[in-house]
Amino acid sequence: MIYHCYQKAGGSVQESISAYRECLKQNPNALSAYIALLALGIKLSDLLHTHPSAASIHHENQAQQPTPVTVSPLVRQPWFRALLQADACSTSRDFAEASRLYQQIDAQYLPQSTYVLCQLGYNQYLNGDYGQALHSLQRAQQIDPLLLKHMDILAFLTYTECKDNSLEKLVNHLMSLGDNHPETWIAIGYYCLKKNHKPSRTVYLAQKAYALDNTRIQALLLKGLALFKLKRYSDSLVHYKEAVRLTPYCFEGYKGVVDGYLATNRLSDANMFITNAVRTNLKENVRAFTLCGQVLAKEPSSLDKARVYLEKALGFNAKYTDAVISLVEVYGQLKQQQKSIEL
Repeated sequence: MIYHCYQKAGGSVQESISAYRECLKQNPNALSAYIALLALGIKLSDLLHTHPSAASIHHENQAQQPTPVTVSPLVRQPWFRALLQADACSTSRDFAEASRLYQQIDAQYLPQSTYVLCQLGYNQYLNGDYGQALHSLQRAQQIDPLLLKHMDILAFLTYTECKDNSLEKLVNHLMSLGDNHPETWIAIGYYCLKKNHKPSRTVYLAQKAYALDNTRIQALLLKGLALFKLKRYSDSLVHYKEAVRLTPYCFEGYKGVVDGYLATNRLSDANMFITNAVRTNLKENVRAFTLCGQVLAKEPSSLDKARVYLEKALGFNAKYTDAVISLVEVYGQLKQQQKSIEL
């Protein structure tokens, strides 16, 4: 929150760091301040490094050491250190490791924590583990029926995993919490797509969600999907690209852009876009490398490049089915039958 206030006021990241550091002086138990400092680039080792009565928390680019900040004894607790480590992995976009750590915390330390379950579900979603993410977020909602955080993602997951009855229940529940939350309109939008097959209605609902929060990536993804179903591909591309701009580490936005390019026969644009993504924001992302290979495989002259990307994808996750199937097809087109059989 402090960082966003400084952003709007034209302040710097360093000012935000100083403000959060002051928060820790006033309340050494403020978990949100630790999490914010991680998100702003503070090293985990700095947050965990403690002296007998104080810890030195500093930004890696800062020339001078700041005044030591008293750190909560919680930092010495295994569960708290594990939680900070998981949050650090999440902010550094190591979603697989973050998911593993949150699962460990859920099992060993905090089995009823909605924060842990929301973080777990969010990282599983970003890692492409939709089924697991669905389960984690459903657990969080069961613990706290008033929970709104990531309920828009839960709506997407319920829609994607074809849980029609669960989606209807989620819509009714969110409507009971009020219509001034973007999560409510996003859930209704997915319900309209699933049950009523009315993408034009969904466009309107997604826009209502976006009007409530213009940084809500799920509203953009929903509107992009609805516009795509209406074959308004240019408009769909605009919304998917905005989603990529707001959250450059979220695969779903990139997938929407690629689908839009392919639907309008812009294969070279799709190729350039996803190739750039795996070199910048989606490094070591198995879904992105698989998509890149699939796009390249559409051109006979690029089959060997497609093979390289698909093999890299399997290097990240040897059990990723889409990559396996696509690579088998590429091996077949390259007449590498033995490799295809072995795979």
